[in-house]
Amino acid sequence: MDFTQSLVDHVLSGYSIISVVCRDEARADDAICKAADQLSEIRKKRYWPLGWDPFIGLRNLYNQVKVLDDKVAPGLHEARTAGDLLKTLMVPNALGEEDDNCLLVLKDFQNIQDAKDVRRVLRYLYANGHLNSPKSQRTVILLQPNHSRHVDLEDIATELSFPLPDTEKLLEAVRQLDHNNEASPDTHHTWAKALQGLTDSEATNCLFLAARYNRGINDGLLDHIQSIKSTIFERNPALKYTSAEQIADAQDISGYDSFFEYIDCRSLAYTREAAELGLDLPNGVAIFGVPGTGKSVVGGIISKRLRLPLVEFKFSALFRSLLGQSEQQLRDVIDKVTSMDGCVLLIDEVDKALGNPGSQDGAGGAGSEVATRLLGELLTWMAKKRDRTFVVFTLNRVANVPPELLRRGRVDALYYVDLPTDDERRAILEIHLRKRGIPLNTYSAQDWERFVSLSAEMVGAELEEAVTAARFSAFQDFYIRSRQERLRACPDPDKPVLAAEIEKFGADAKSRAFSLDDAALRLAGRAVPTADQICAAIRLDYSSRVAAVRADDIKAIQDFGKKHGRPVRRPAKADPGAGPPRRRARSTQFE
Repeated sequence: MDFTQSLVDHVLSGYSIISVVCRDEARADDAICKAADQLSEIRKKRYWPLGWDPFIGLRNLYNQVKVLDDKVAPGLHEARTAGDLLKTLMVPNALGEEDDNCLLVLKDFQNIQDAKDVRRVLRYLYANGHLNSPKSQRTVILLQPNHSRHVDLEDIATELSFPLPDTEKLLEAVRQLDHNNEASPDTHHTWAKALQGLTDSEATNCLFLAARYNRGINDGLLDHIQSIKSTIFERNPALKYTSAEQIADAQDISGYDSFFEYIDCRSLAYTREAAELGLDLPNGVAIFGVPGTGKSVVGGIISKRLRLPLVEFKFSALFRSLLGQSEQQLRDVIDKVTSMDGCVLLIDEVDKALGNPGSQDGAGGAGSEVATRLLGELLTWMAKKRDRTFVVFTLNRVANVPPELLRRGRVDALYYVDLPTDDERRAILEIHLRKRGIPLNTYSAQDWERFVSLSAEMVGAELEEAVTAARFSAFQDFYIRSRQERLRACPDPDKPVLAAEIEKFGADAKSRAFSLDDAALRLAGRAVPTADQICAAIRLDYSSRVAAVRADDIKAIQDFGKKHGRPVRRPAKADPGAGPPRRRARSTQFE
């Protein structure tokens, strides 16, 4: 049911105060005028669509012209404040003896409601039946851009959501831009889908600005649309839109083969054939495991495999100091996400907001009562939703996570990420070396055995840092050696400057740099580390971990995962003659 029909039904059912959340005021005015026309036809009485705001005053929504005389709404046009306007409705025939019916829209109501007389008069009008009578029907519509209705009005105002433009509406803007049909209908549809989640004006501006940046209408337009859209989304501090080119590929991560098989299966739910069969749309997944194992990166890869845009939901950004503001912000987020008609909603490290269930910090500290209440509202939405949003929770700890978060029906599957195996650690190192242009055959089989052995129980983020640190070490060798060569050849006046550059490095670094042969120097010049430098970086990273995640926490994750979740990797084929697999336990603490 569209908004206009819903509004007509509510008015005909006797609802006299209706709250409408809408950031697209022009479309809302048009929909309210259509509702007035339908009501006039059904009731055989004229319904006036009137709007009032503090800047212009009373206007006729049919033509957006200010009402200056008594031809329309004779009892209302002289009101200077919203309170005076509403008080006028206490008088019978305020709109005239014959046409005392209207849809009165109070615009920017989030500001108007702060006046105490406005809230008091609204409650009085509602309680005493001044808005609806056998002879007249005056419906007050409270129009505002967000869910910020005052608590005094919660029990008298019924809320209707005004939807953002759908694909068909956005296609009109696309066709207006590409009126010569330079792109195919499928491309038009792709651009329209990329614009979802924006208001009509935002989408039009985004589209035409993207065409300017792109210097024309071609395949490159989509990238500019996504880039501009990400900037628009950043106006809401709780949401971050990530364009496709910023998302990693599945080849950039190792150890998630079983998980990606599951995602590929669920991606079929978004096909046309599945929709025709009425196949249920998936709700989402929860991924928990040791920090640094790539859970956040996987959220982006999921969006690529489902062919849906990625929106990161910063749960901590919801918390506000005033009562009710956090809940209002959450409702705004849900409206925004739902309007996109399909996205991957990544809620990263949700356990941080729930880590201390005893807290009563209303400002939204970790684990506060507010956080728990917000999560409950989010989970209720997930249980009831029937849209194409795929929610991804990631967690680093499971000790204080409420069980309702992981209940089936909210999420479709629980996956846990264990510490990487020997083969996975090698694959992770290969990925990060290859991404940096370092040939894998630079290192011998014995070197790879050393890397894998030394990095036992390290996670992907730590392995990447080890590669980065080793490259810095290699480049430092080249830098020192090149400055030494320049020092020998430069004129005497320049020697003190170059000598000072070399002297700032330690004796061990200089000794290592001065001992490089020509082949090693060429590799160092490309920031290609030696096997010894990679081993040293692994040892250093291993010994300098901060006690942020304890070994007990890792064991808790492993135990919880084995009991309740599915591993993200394929299970290894067991040797019939071998005993059960064993993992060496360490008390080392992880960052």
